[in-house]
Amino acid sequence: MDELPTRFPDVATFKAVTNLVRSGKERTVIPDPGLVSRISPLLTPPEFLHATQLGEPKKIDPKKYPDFASLMKERERIRSLQLVPVKRSEDWKGYHKENRDKRLGLIGDYLKDADFAYELNLYPYDLPPDTDQYILWLKDKDASPETVAQYVAQVVQSLSINPDEMIVFEKSMEANSRFVRGSVPEYRHLHVWVRKRNSTTAKLMGTAESKAVVASTEALPVAGDVDAKTRPDVAELRRNSPNYFASLVEPLHEAGVFQDIEGIDDITDVNVRALGGGISSACYWVEDRENVVVKFRTQDIDAEAQWLKAAREKGVDVPEVKAYGIVPSELGKGKPVKYIALEGVTDETGQRARTFWQRRVEPGGLAKIAGEMGKQLAKIHTVETDKLFGASVYNWENPRPVKTWNEWLVNALGGTSFEKMGFTSEERERLIQAIAGIDFPDKKIFTHGDFGLHNALIVSTDPPRVKIFDPDPMVADAYYDIAYQYNRLEINREKFNRNPENEVFRNRWRGTQEYFSSLIGAYCEATDDNLPRLGEEITDHRLIANQILRYFWSLRYDSTAPLSSLPPADRREKELEIEVKKKLLREKVDLFIKTK
Repeated sequence: MDELPTRFPDVATFKAVTNLVRSGKERTVIPDPGLVSRISPLLTPPEFLHATQLGEPKKIDPKKYPDFASLMKERERIRSLQLVPVKRSEDWKGYHKENRDKRLGLIGDYLKDADFAYELNLYPYDLPPDTDQYILWLKDKDASPETVAQYVAQVVQSLSINPDEMIVFEKSMEANSRFVRGSVPEYRHLHVWVRKRNSTTAKLMGTAESKAVVASTEALPVAGDVDAKTRPDVAELRRNSPNYFASLVEPLHEAGVFQDIEGIDDITDVNVRALGGGISSACYWVEDRENVVVKFRTQDIDAEAQWLKAAREKGVDVPEVKAYGIVPSELGKGKPVKYIALEGVTDETGQRARTFWQRRVEPGGLAKIAGEMGKQLAKIHTVETDKLFGASVYNWENPRPVKTWNEWLVNALGGTSFEKMGFTSEERERLIQAIAGIDFPDKKIFTHGDFGLHNALIVSTDPPRVKIFDPDPMVADAYYDIAYQYNRLEINREKFNRNPENEVFRNRWRGTQEYFSSLIGAYCEATDDNLPRLGEEITDHRLIANQILRYFWSLRYDSTAPLSSLPPADRREKELEIEVKKKLLREKVDLFIKTK
């Protein structure tokens, strides 16, 4: 590209800023379940894309819309092309001076082996300064709305965007007004706007923006999403996370965890950023001489810290524990918030390491990553403990553990909850009697509890290296972790079999098979275990009993989460998954009672 905008001194800087190299080159990347359905309603409706008479829209006036929050209030009008952006005069002139053929050639080169590519808008619209503007280029002009939503979902995951804080729109290629007609008819493209999260891009582009120093706890970002789907206790934890973090800064500096960050005045919008906290935590990424993740939760953090330390001693690749304990501002409270400070894991490029769902992996990379995860799981299952079965993050300080795994299963499956899932008291008694007769190993394994792609940070893809994080640890039979892998396989297979034309379910089932085959194969090779492989019948009562427990607990958790708070598409998929899990649980119990 001979003529780059003057803000880019060379091609390397251009690529670094635009992120155009981040393209969807493989079909094994599967969007996070439920995310696609959240994004679909945000896209420009198809009827607008093919309309020729859309009329003259209103133009976005930066004086009327001074910040991203004001734009978010107009998201519906923007996606329906009733309110449109315009370029600043200097950007408009620069755009039309650019060597168009070379620009198109560069886009075409990246789309040669890819379905899509995204970049920061080289010639941004005249929008509030706290708005980042991306363009998503598509190879297939006729891509279906569902496919487009999948591409957007992958970008959302790659950039760690909250879809509830995002504006997406696509201009028409057939409209009569130049303000709603796409300016690059050669390639279909969407515009994605998000709130600017740091000034890295601004510094690369040589603008006048600089680091915004955080002068008070109110300026610190809330760590994690707080919306209708967030549990009330977690929402409160996240709203208060800036205060918790502020009270930790000086103690962590004195302990040597933070080095250059000595106090609250040293915090900027670049060196402290909020991370997603799963379903129960609040997390920050801190860039210091050594990167650190600080995590808060109301449940006992000791079990997680002790699991990470014990796993690390056995050679499991996990983040190093720097410090953990009670948040200083919470001392003396009845149920204080606790924290853990961990090594901030980076990848082969020096950037914050991400999970498979959040980054691009080359074709065949999923199998390699899953194989490495199988080896790590085998190491995890060498981590034994003196604590008795049942000790977990939920009862670490005051456990009611038992001496055998049989006894724990019997207690867990007892009570009325099992009968509420459609089983008779007679079936429950027969199941409990059958479980009592299984010869489980005596080893008390410190299991991960939530082992999967979502809890494996990819350090590198060639060779494959991962670091396992975010355990939900419990002292259990090793097959407690294994059963989770088989259950996810069965759930995704059943959902695909019921909806074979659904592209999301089809891609997810294809990826699940690749992941499962490699993970179980590597695990068996490392442990000499003889677990059933993909397509083989499951007859091992030890495995089936653990599967029953995992299905039962998962359904019991589902019963506590109201579906009414979910968007319609998410609610439909969740209802389907609950129906599938109930069916599979029934089949497992019937098989177990019949054959034991």
